[in-house]
Amino acid sequence: MVIRFESLSGQDKKRLCDLMVSRRASLFLGAGVSRDSAGSNPTMRSAGELCRDLVELNSLPQNTSLQRAYSRLSEEQKSLEITEHYTCTTPGETIKRIADHPWQRVYTLNVDNCLEIAFRELSERRNFDKDSLETFNFVDSFSELSAEKRCSIVHLHGYVKRPADGYVFSTTEYAKFMSAPNSWMLTLSQLIRTDLFIVAGSSFDEVDIEYYLTQRSQSTIRRDVPMSILIEPYPNVLTEDLCNDHEFCLFEGTVLEFFSELEAIDPRISNCWIDNEDDGLSAVKLGRAERLRFSAAFETIPDDPGRTPNPARFLLGAELTWPMISANSDMPRDVFSEVRDHIIATADNPDFRLFLIVDTAGAGKTAFLKRLAFDISRGPDNVFWHSGLNFDLGPKRSAEIIDSIPGRVYIFVDNFADNLNAISLILERLSRKDIAFVCTERDYRLPYIENAFTGEDYRFVRNSLLSTRSEALALRALNVSEGLSTIASVSDQAFIQQSVNTSIAEVNCRIQNNFRTLDAITESLRQECDASEQMTFLTVALARFCFSMGVRRSILSVISSHDNVEYLLSDSSSLPIKYSDHNSGFVVPKISVIGDRILEIERASRRSELLRAFVDLATALAPRVNIGAIRRRSPDALLLGRLMDYDNNIKRLIDQHAEEFYARLKPLCEWNARYWEQMSLLKLDRFLSSPDDSFLLQESVQHARAATSIEQHPFSLTTLAKVLLQAMDRSPSNRDQYFSEAWTHLVIADEKESRWPGRGATLFVVCFDGVIRYLDGGGQLSGEQNEKLRDMIAATHRIKSKDRGLIRLRERLAAAI
Repeated sequence: MVIRFESLSGQDKKRLCDLMVSRRASLFLGAGVSRDSAGSNPTMRSAGELCRDLVELNSLPQNTSLQRAYSRLSEEQKSLEITEHYTCTTPGETIKRIADHPWQRVYTLNVDNCLEIAFRELSERRNFDKDSLETFNFVDSFSELSAEKRCSIVHLHGYVKRPADGYVFSTTEYAKFMSAPNSWMLTLSQLIRTDLFIVAGSSFDEVDIEYYLTQRSQSTIRRDVPMSILIEPYPNVLTEDLCNDHEFCLFEGTVLEFFSELEAIDPRISNCWIDNEDDGLSAVKLGRAERLRFSAAFETIPDDPGRTPNPARFLLGAELTWPMISANSDMPRDVFSEVRDHIIATADNPDFRLFLIVDTAGAGKTAFLKRLAFDISRGPDNVFWHSGLNFDLGPKRSAEIIDSIPGRVYIFVDNFADNLNAISLILERLSRKDIAFVCTERDYRLPYIENAFTGEDYRFVRNSLLSTRSEALALRALNVSEGLSTIASVSDQAFIQQSVNTSIAEVNCRIQNNFRTLDAITESLRQECDASEQMTFLTVALARFCFSMGVRRSILSVISSHDNVEYLLSDSSSLPIKYSDHNSGFVVPKISVIGDRILEIERASRRSELLRAFVDLATALAPRVNIGAIRRRSPDALLLGRLMDYDNNIKRLIDQHAEEFYARLKPLCEWNARYWEQMSLLKLDRFLSSPDDSFLLQESVQHARAATSIEQHPFSLTTLAKVLLQAMDRSPSNRDQYFSEAWTHLVIADEKESRWPGRGATLFVVCFDGVIRYLDGGGQLSGEQNEKLRDMIAATHRIKSKDRGLIRLRERLAAAI
């Protein structure tokens, strides 16, 4: 039986309002919402009226469908009957009310521009930025949501302002676009499975609506999200059946009536366009839009977060919130005062602006960082927590705002490696010295940081958070007091011997599991789940290993069954996952150390399952990744790039299946220069293992050349130079030829990279190592090459790289030339 809006509980209605106010509802529009708007005619035609007029226009049989009637139109008729007729001059009250609400994104089957006109009128009244509206047509590449855009509209069937793109009315056209890898259709079909949607202007009986609805059912929806709503003033039996089948709540009425009812439930609905003023920026002159964008990336620690004294939730893996910090629910750490002093000294020292805390997975880095941020925020200084979101303002404007904040500034950044590029760009542009970026990262990513983070001297502490004697005993006592300990009678001495110098997460996990070893606990938990649940958890663990934010819930819903995801998100699962602290739309393992151990177990004995996780995750991400997403460094593009990374991830986790992984990915990613660059590195590694197979080296060179033919990027040029220098070693007779070509690519790469605000060590390592081998093999450098190398050596000193390999090679090269 269909669920009607009036039958929802007051609590469910309030939850719906909460998500709509916070811009977490998406909108799906049909033709009905434009009926009271005007274009070339006083009212715009409905789909039925358009069909009737087109049938009469070309004297077609009365039972001709709209799709067939449209297919018989001439280009002149299309211009008159579609483009001109649906070009809006006066938006109606319905579309005006829709425009007056902040939607996550609007997907429309309408070709008219009514919503765009209505939103521009709203923007003028509210003094929004002129570029706060973005419109996409169905032929455009996918683009991430951006905090700077207040309204984002996707036209799935075409758009009157872009008639040259065509319209999608005929069955043949629609089938073609649905079967092709159209990024907007694919991503919408992912989102509609799980996210909150309001559908208006459609009765659910069109073929295109039905296509998307087939993706959604009782087995895909999220129970922690309110029911999606269909607004329909005249529902029929078919409409009710489809609502029931696809878990939509039916609101019988108009769009205006829907909003009136919501406003009566929650007055905030009548004026949702309120920007955050309590953001620590009161002394800085910022426009409303700039304030919103800056606060989206840099959050202030609340002055009065309230108190939630429930340490049991944190001990069981729940997110450590500011109220929990305020209630002292976290574990006190012995090293706190020492590290705090280091941080204050960093802010006071003009030579250092970054302090890095490096430790093992599960050491409690995030909780420790939050405690530090909360403690320092209680003083007179300005303290911000980096949300992990991209900087929509751009690094230049972000730096200008940070420079203008009066008083000393601290910015806390978790998972530094994932945010390294953005932080580097801001530091490059900052003038002030009384600032400290306080960052954490897992220890195995330190080599990457040393290679990639340049231009700044920084201080760091390593392995300072491994559990001490007093911490282990305190953690055991806390678990006992909360009724969570399952340790059998054991002496303090035996407990301490197995707990000291171990990650705090491992100690906590063992306390709650009768002090068995972590591997035994992990295998036991894995065995308690069925194969599909294990696979879902493995996918999430892999995503979290590659990218700290994890994987989107909507992406995971494509890979895994809804029931599995819901179960793993519950407290009942043996392998629980949770929503990411950085973004509520992403999921990560609830206990990160268990996720890492699961990956190690799969790597050691079940690599075929790990291969499947790689392939499934990459395949689901691919429709969201394009050139624009890569340049914006969107979360999906970053995660897909990490999944393709041969040296750091593929070789480490699924080396024996690497060829199969890249082959499965080829149809989706062969346009991407990074794909061929990683293929080149794979073939090079295989050649180094089997140097008698020269064909492998030839393949490596050709794949690297393919990457540079797609994009002359410093990374792809450097990779090509790297494999050419290997060819030089294997072919002494062609030594000078290979070196000359490699040198040319390195010079071009260096010229391009030298214009970057921040640059890594990789190019210098490849160049210096190759030159040393060339000289050792009897090669001679020209005067111009010697001069260039001296310039490059000087450049490595300027960028202040801490890469140990680069420093060693630089000393050898300086001595040689």
